[in-house]
Amino acid sequence: MNEMRRCLPYVTPYYAIGSNSSPNLVSYLREQKVGLVSCKSIISPSNEYIVRSVDDIVKVRTGTRTGTPTLWVNTTISNDGVERTREMFEYIWAHKCILNGIVFDIHNFTNGYIPPTMYSYKIAVEYVFRNIVVPFEQDYGIQTPAIMIDGRDHITQIRHLSELHYYALKETSVIDGFARKKPELRLILGALFDSVGLSGGGVGGGSGARSVLASHEYP
Repeated sequence: MNEMRRCLPYVTPYYAIGSNSSPNLVSYLREQKVGLVSCKSIISPSNEYIVRSVDDIVKVRTGTRTGTPTLWVNTTISNDGVERTREMFEYIWAHKCILNGIVFDIHNFTNGYIPPTMYSYKIAVEYVFRNIVVPFEQDYGIQTPAIMIDGRDHITQIRHLSELHYYALKETSVIDGFARKKPELRLILGALFDSVGLSGGGVGGGSGARSVLASHEYP
């Protein structure tokens, strides 16, 4: 956490709960006010959902019993991803849904053998700005409050935090030149937090993390 604050003070960390998550780690991260993420929703704070299609949005809206769900739109760095995102923005605009931000990863920046470099995140963030954030605000009047980078698969060592700053986020000229209020930057981490060694068993070992995760699947 100290290294995160030192290298990326302008980025809010989140933790992706998985099979390697220990209750002790989840409890510690809660104390540190780190947001918790499952594959389908933001666990803490609650009532925030990650959606990948219009069908996902419909499920969330019809299945949420309390409060108004707020949406994180998951996209991919591709033409097809932009078009799917446009469909979701059109639905959000037409039904007056609440948008929290955009979520993306860089899984399509690799050929399966060579992992993507940290510079790939610079390319991806600028792609999201040029092709989604700016034009969709112009088309639909919807501002994007935050951009969430899913780095759980590639940001797995502490040195990657400083590399992410120096080779990617520090050099994102599009963010610096954005005329309106800049979206917040958020970062989903997984293995990096798992590696710190807080013992206490996996998610399946007790009522802690599993009960939290299960209660925040899609309704």
